[in-house]
Amino acid sequence: MTMDRDRLRADILRFLDGDLGPDEERALAASIRGNKEAEDLFAELMRFNGNIASVLKEAAGEKDARRELTAGKPSRVRSGVHRAAGAGGPSSLTWVFVAAAAAAVLLLALLASSGSDETLRKPKAAPFVKKEEPREVPPPPLPPAPPPERKAPLPEAPPPVPPLPKPEKPAPPPVEIPAPAPETPKPAPVPPRPEPVPAPEPSTPRPTKAVVAVATLEGLKGDASVRTEKGKEPATEGQTLLPGQGLETGAGDAAAVLRFSDGTRLELAAESRIDQVTNGEGKKIVFDHGVLTADVKKQAPGQPLLVTTPHAEARVIGTKFTLTVKGDATRLEVQEGRVRLTRLADGASTEVAAGFFAVASAGPRPAAKRIAAPNPKLLLGEDFDNAAGFDARWQLIDGGFPTTTRGKVEVDLSPRSGDSYAAGGWHVPGGIRAKQAFALPFRVSVDVEVTAKHDNLNAIVALVPLSAKSGGLKNELAVRLRGGEYGILVENVKGKTATAAGAFPLKTRWVIELDRQELRFWADGKEIARQAHGLTITEDYKFELQAAAKADVPAGARVMFDNVKVEPLER
Repeated sequence: MTMDRDRLRADILRFLDGDLGPDEERALAASIRGNKEAEDLFAELMRFNGNIASVLKEAAGEKDARRELTAGKPSRVRSGVHRAAGAGGPSSLTWVFVAAAAAAVLLLALLASSGSDETLRKPKAAPFVKKEEPREVPPPPLPPAPPPERKAPLPEAPPPVPPLPKPEKPAPPPVEIPAPAPETPKPAPVPPRPEPVPAPEPSTPRPTKAVVAVATLEGLKGDASVRTEKGKEPATEGQTLLPGQGLETGAGDAAAVLRFSDGTRLELAAESRIDQVTNGEGKKIVFDHGVLTADVKKQAPGQPLLVTTPHAEARVIGTKFTLTVKGDATRLEVQEGRVRLTRLADGASTEVAAGFFAVASAGPRPAAKRIAAPNPKLLLGEDFDNAAGFDARWQLIDGGFPTTTRGKVEVDLSPRSGDSYAAGGWHVPGGIRAKQAFALPFRVSVDVEVTAKHDNLNAIVALVPLSAKSGGLKNELAVRLRGGEYGILVENVKGKTATAAGAFPLKTRWVIELDRQELRFWADGKEIARQAHGLTITEDYKFELQAAAKADVPAGARVMFDNVKVEPLER
């Protein structure tokens, strides 16, 4: 069979420039395989490209050549995301040899395999440089240092001028003062008769209004502050709160207990805030955020205890309950008695009895629901409200987008001009990974919220083997939302997909089940996809909550994760 040498030469040059598609690469590999003349032509073009690079290096100088030929290491692609890495290599010439060898290995891999369903685009092959001993280029001589600037000597200060002597004033002559003549004594005046002074009328004192303390700071742990009109001041145990004052607790394991005169107790968890406490015709508490647990003694008729949050009002006669204010919702759980929860936006309300809860937020009207019994088999439960122990359970992904973990995991995907984006345009993902590994089969449930619909924005839950090493994708699985499409990834190869229902910002609850045969995925209770993964799994799995994007996503784009649960599956 006659070889079209010119056509083959053009295809090889396009391959070296990285312009061939997957199908064209496979065709090129087939045309070279076993053809001695084609293989010689490929080697010749590789050497030709390497010689061009060498000439450019000599013309531009060692420093400029290093800048043009030095490139970053290839980055890892995990779950559809290219991960950035640092540049390496002691010199630009060494890098050229390494790049040439890598290109040859790449071609041999094409000759030996047929590729996967979703082959990633390869970076441009580096030119092969003919092995030559590098010439040492002496550094240019340094310019002679300028002679030190001679400073003119400062003029000597003139000698001080002695002050002129002051003329002495002559002393005035003594003045003789004549002795006074003796005075004739005058008769003493007769004193007037004193008029009677009326007795003072008794005055009625003005009553002063005493300021009565509202509550006493009975217990204190960690940092806490009393909020006054002038600002905040450190709280101390035994301190009293006056009408209109509030209380705020710090992070970590901080907590505080307020006690009223009738025995009512309020307990504030860490990172919680009461803006104001008053005690007139009933106790009134303005609760801004955090977790508040109350043990309310029976109140006087017509004087209930009122707790107001940004979203609701809880009216209490006498009971035990817990209020949690987080984000755009207020949750009420009642342990004893009954509490009426009213949504402030429209006045919708419900009465919550012991053993029930209700939530006031945008959407459906508040409704009392029974509190589910605790699951003794729960492997992990995390709502990110308590910072204590976070570092023991989670780890931030290094080098990724800025991530905060207060109340929820929030990843800011805004374009970052100062950061480098890896090959393909993807930034290292932000997010967290669990430190604990779980035995198969298990179920992961998590709330996922994406603020913008964009084809270059990913929200991902990745399932990673315990022994996984950085840069490897072996036996890794993931569920991904990109743009408006859900997808299942097996070792970074996209499998089954489905369209995401709903408008953006989109908030859904994901449920992912993994066993040794398949992966199953639901969104808001609707099954999205299930796929047999075909992997040989012999170890436990961790999971990661990731978000990543390219530099063209809109500013302010975010992905949030919350309310994580991991449960075992019984099969």
